[in-house]
Amino acid sequence: MLGVASDGLVAPPGLLDRPSDLSQLSVNAVVGSRPQAHAKAKAATHGSGAFVWHSDLVVVLLRVDFNAGSLTVAPGSCDERVLALPKQLIPASRIRSIDVHPDSLVVGLPDGRDAVVEMGDSGAGEKLRAGRPIVYLDQNHWSLMAVALSGERPVPQAVSKAARWLAARVDAEEILLPLSAGRLVETGALYGGRRETVASALLRFSRGWQMRNPSLVRREELASALATGVRPNPVFVPGMADTFASATDGPQRRVSWAIALYEAMLETDAVEDPDAVGAKAKAAWAAKWTPIAVALRRDRASATVVARAARANLLLDAADDVAAVARALGRQPDEVIEALRQPGVVDAQPMLGLMLQVLTARLHNADQRPLPGDLFDFVYLPCAAAYADVLVGERRMIGYLRGARRPAPRAALAANLPEAVPRIKALLSVGAKR
Repeated sequence: MLGVASDGLVAPPGLLDRPSDLSQLSVNAVVGSRPQAHAKAKAATHGSGAFVWHSDLVVVLLRVDFNAGSLTVAPGSCDERVLALPKQLIPASRIRSIDVHPDSLVVGLPDGRDAVVEMGDSGAGEKLRAGRPIVYLDQNHWSLMAVALSGERPVPQAVSKAARWLAARVDAEEILLPLSAGRLVETGALYGGRRETVASALLRFSRGWQMRNPSLVRREELASALATGVRPNPVFVPGMADTFASATDGPQRRVSWAIALYEAMLETDAVEDPDAVGAKAKAAWAAKWTPIAVALRRDRASATVVARAARANLLLDAADDVAAVARALGRQPDEVIEALRQPGVVDAQPMLGLMLQVLTARLHNADQRPLPGDLFDFVYLPCAAAYADVLVGERRMIGYLRGARRPAPRAALAANLPEAVPRIKALLSVGAKR
């Protein structure tokens, strides 16, 4: 079971250090490191479903079929070998099979469909993206899409039509629907048939693309705000490498991580949080803003004072990242904090600038109390608005983002799936004319 930290910002303890049974089996099934084996593997023809895994030493071709209990080495080539898997090596998993192509995994889902996981390399993500627009869906819209496609329950006709159109565009490799840690954590709270419906849709239509964790983006933007020439890394990348705040480096760990995430998401038991750590953290986050907003209204604070309070609290929440950036730049933390407090510094950053405007708007509105569930919206949606092409999000947050001016959201904003379709069509039309 995936014991994800409830705030969605940190990888499950030990998961990266101890690959799952499936990932261990896949990564360890190697042809060998001899030069002649390497040459044979390179020369082998790639049949449908061939597993091609590159490392510094070997190229491995294999297909693992857990239903059949078999492992095929170099499938489709003159060196093909089919090995029976001992029963003790067949893990208890809902994944049916794993095939790996030169730049992707193909994971057999429990419903008989396959999920492509575009792996590539996080450094070569733009090349693998090939100009496809990034469309980021908030959790409720992923759920609606999953229900519409599965027929689990009726949804409005316009939503069903939009969901099917989006699915067709993904299958045609015209758009990308990346995941995030927030989507995985919120799906992990589901169980039973609903969990399988939503998780299968997430895994199938994300194609292994994900938004790097906003905490990593925040640290890079803080450095960018203080040092000329520092630019954040790409935010949307393949291979499920930086979904949580702990990065995963190297092809072996990235393959292990991707398979472990898929395996965990396909379980039908809800992720347990017996001490309600996540719920308490969300409630504490929501509760702290109302007294601040009420005090500002009581004191009839000016717009400048409200903006200053928003900036101070935004930096307070990022205290660990501010300290890390100070160390990296060789500067004193107090000096860095003072620099970041100046108007126009944090404001100019794509994600942090949007967060600051949303928080300022919230503090101006003492009557609209934040809810615990707003935490994920505040963390993930400004990041998506800053770096995606289209954002489909919760109506209230979309309203705040539409009011942002400096900077304005990069993404076209939509509050529902039908509203997103014409925005995506416009992007596809522009791309077709290039």
